[in-house]
Amino acid sequence: MKRAKNFDSTNPSLFEQPPPELRGDKKRLSAIFQSRKAKSVIVITALALLATVYLLANKDTIILKKESSENLEFYNNAPEVEVLDAVGNMKAAQFITNYIRSKGFDVVELKKNSEGIEDKSFIIDRSGKFDDAKRLALELGILENKVFQKLDPKLYLDITVVIGKDFRNLKAFQSTKERNKN
Repeated sequence: MKRAKNFDSTNPSLFEQPPPELRGDKKRLSAIFQSRKAKSVIVITALALLATVYLLANKDTIILKKESSENLEFYNNAPEVEVLDAVGNMKAAQFITNYIRSKGFDVVELKKNSEGIEDKSFIIDRSGKFDDAKRLALELGILENKVFQKLDPKLYLDITVVIGKDFRNLKAFQSTKERNKN
């Protein structure tokens, strides 16, 4: 392929069409791909494709980075919670479980309380995350004096919530009562 003697890269006409000796030639397709404009388009398209693949592969990580670092830290280390039905109403315990999960806690177990029926709901810190237990008590509307610490390294959970006969007074049920009034 011959080049013009006075090549000027700022001249746009050089990028719009192949050199005169290749016009109308059967090698027009190869000349097009050999032009600088075509090479630039191919490189830009390849980079855009790579960027798209990277973003799609890492979209979960990118979305999580948008959350505040405080929330991200809490959700990555969400306290594992056990909910015990001490009222004899598994539907109430299931409702509380869903409510707790909506607040960012990881409920890992829901079962009947082996100690029987309890009049008042309370919370037990099992792993030394007393602040998380108090935060859960606040979310549920359980008084702070009903948050106890009974560390048990054998348990693979952080907090136990015991739902007592007073479950209708918890915040989860208060919001339901307000909705039913309207």
